[in-house]
Amino acid sequence: VAQETTIDGLRLDDIATAIRTILEPFPSGSVGFNLLSVVMDADGNTAVDWRYTGGLIDGEMAAPAATANLAEPGGSVIAAVVSYQHAPLFGLFSPMRFSEVALSKPRRVSVIPRIDDD
Repeated sequence: VAQETTIDGLRLDDIATAIRTILEPFPSGSVGFNLLSVVMDADGNTAVDWRYTGGLIDGEMAAPAATANLAEPGGSVIAAVVSYQHAPLFGLFSPMRFSEVALSKPRRVSVIPRIDDD
């Protein structure tokens, strides 16, 4: 996402498909993801500009705190939060939840707008 100049729902749907495909051959029913663009105003206040959520994750979760450290006034940070609940094949172990947060600044523009046709 951080290499785009704009983003739309179709492109985000493609990213969601890629997330699920990466998990194959494991089931992807317990994956959740939250892709966010966090913008910073001239006063240093951050806000979520747009969000794309899928699967089993809280779609209203706050942006990762580290976005405020990476953003610059007038700019933005793209955050990707992915969570996966893995159930081992053998019942010897309890299910495990794996979560990862990745942050990236846009590379070609300061803010990547989401442009969806209404």
